[in-house]
Amino acid sequence: MDDPGAPATLRRVKQGPVQPLGRNQIDLVAGMLARAFDDDPIWSALWPDADRRALQLQRMFAALARTSMAAGGCATTLEGVRGAAMWLPPGRGMGISAVVRSRFALPRMILRMPRGEARSLRAMTTLLDTRHAALVPEPHWYLWVVGVEPHLHGQGLGTLLVRDGLARAHRDGTPVYLETETAGNVTYYEGLGFRVVEELMAPGVGVPLWLMVHRPA
Repeated sequence: MDDPGAPATLRRVKQGPVQPLGRNQIDLVAGMLARAFDDDPIWSALWPDADRRALQLQRMFAALARTSMAAGGCATTLEGVRGAAMWLPPGRGMGISAVVRSRFALPRMILRMPRGEARSLRAMTTLLDTRHAALVPEPHWYLWVVGVEPHLHGQGLGTLLVRDGLARAHRDGTPVYLETETAGNVTYYEGLGFRVVEELMAPGVGVPLWLMVHRPA
């Protein structure tokens, strides 16, 4: 999932450093990401009602942040919570230990959803998990989420967050994997060195997804 909101060349905002996400910032970041993904094709299809979508996205991104941190990943934000990114580290994913340490944040979030919504979300995540494992079997960083406040799109903040993670992966000598459901972001990520390795349709919502990998030079 991603919403970088910026061509790689633009730098119009004075950009503070990328900072680790603090636990006291989780709700702020979840609200920001809910606004960033409000018009996302997948979440608009899953939750057509705008008010319900805002509520569910807030809950989902809070759960993702808690799980990322519990998995030993890198949850980062920019000064003023203008943008945020969540990364899962090489060799570690959203295993049972991370779920337990997060106090079952994601399972509890899904259990609160109506059965039809939960079924569609599970079908999509199961397919993506299967293809992810097949396409990048070696240790790698997974860019789980990146988003920026909508009114700050086009100012380079998403690029700052992505490049921070790419630099970390370069130091490790490991690939980076992501999924995007927005056609315009494919070109954006290609400009940052990613390549499409597969395109598929998200089950239950009929939205295309592009699976992309950035490999170390």
